[in-house]
Amino acid sequence: MTRVDNIDIYAKYGVTVTNGRKSIIQYPSLKKVKNNNWAEDDGLDIDLAKPTLNSRNVTISFCANGANWDLNGFIQFLSDKGYHIFDFIELEKSYKLRLIEQSELKIFPYLSTFTLTFIDDFPLPEYIYNKPASNQVSQGYTISYTDIIDNKEVVIINDFADYGITILDGSLSEIEKVPKVKQNLLQDINSLNGVIYDGENVNFEAKDVNINLLFKTDSITAFWQNYNAFIYDLIRPNERKLYIPYKKDRYSCHYKSSTVSEFEIIRGEVWCKFSITLVFTSFRIGNYIH
Repeated sequence: MTRVDNIDIYAKYGVTVTNGRKSIIQYPSLKKVKNNNWAEDDGLDIDLAKPTLNSRNVTISFCANGANWDLNGFIQFLSDKGYHIFDFIELEKSYKLRLIEQSELKIFPYLSTFTLTFIDDFPLPEYIYNKPASNQVSQGYTISYTDIIDNKEVVIINDFADYGITILDGSLSEIEKVPKVKQNLLQDINSLNGVIYDGENVNFEAKDVNINLLFKTDSITAFWQNYNAFIYDLIRPNERKLYIPYKKDRYSCHYKSSTVSEFEIIRGEVWCKFSITLVFTSFRIGNYIH
């Protein structure tokens, strides 16, 4: 069941949510951060003093049927003001959303299906940090950052298993791909065949890396605890170091975005398959941070 502004939308409008949980729980992307892309250096020189999350699109599919079927009334209700509070009872979560478009509508004799896109302008609203809790066995993958505690620089190391997260197949292959090469000075002269290229040095661009992950928790309450702590820890100030146990190497990176591919609640347990995109700010084969 879903309530909007404390109204049971099926009882009043004959409308039920049929799909959209993956979109509802997907992490926002990071707002664009300032950077310098020096031609003579690998990767990016990036400012991560104060990373912030962007707003995000939430796409929800609905079905309208039953004795109280009133699709037009429901749309008018959502249009009476900018924001509405959506209570997703199964997810034990509420969001303040604003409607931006109806992306799909199919009308049949006894029902209609439609899809609405909303904007969530309030990532991690009034969030107070609550440490993750999990008894999952570590795979050895960690992500660390530096912080100032009692006027001392301290390295904080977070194991993915602490959040109930498993690293899935395909992630290591993504990590090991060589980035694009930065283009040096190139002259294209019409009177000459080919081009004149400065081939003295090779430097590499930063690269996006998709890390495939699986959240597994014993309850929806535990899921939200670990889910919120994970994104909060990812966007704390300063660059991250991703540690890969099989190679015993660390890679400089920062969070960029996320995509949810599967989400299921099975006998109370939550399974969420998703990926995060990390920007590897500097990557060169054989030149890692040990």
